[in-house]
Amino acid sequence: MEMRLYVRPNTVWVLLRKRGWSQKDLAQRMGMSEWWVSFVVRGKASVGPGTQRQIWDAFRGVSHKPGGRLAFDDLFEARFAESEGAVAP
Repeated sequence: MEMRLYVRPNTVWVLLRKRGWSQKDLAQRMGMSEWWVSFVVRGKASVGPGTQRQIWDAFRGVSHKPGGRLAFDDLFEARFAESEGAVAP
């Protein structure tokens, strides 16, 4: 098994509202399709380093916590994922 990073959907929804953005706005800022951003924002796809950086940059300076700062762990979570072809015990 390997670790993969996923966005935390609840945090992203709050941050989108605070920015006054839709998923479409986020997709345009990231230069990605709305479909892909929707998939990622719902926590259905892992994100690689490039996408992590784009999402992090999009929400720089805003937090989902009152008076707080956005931390990497607030926005992303690590999950175990089975490798392709691997059989779970």
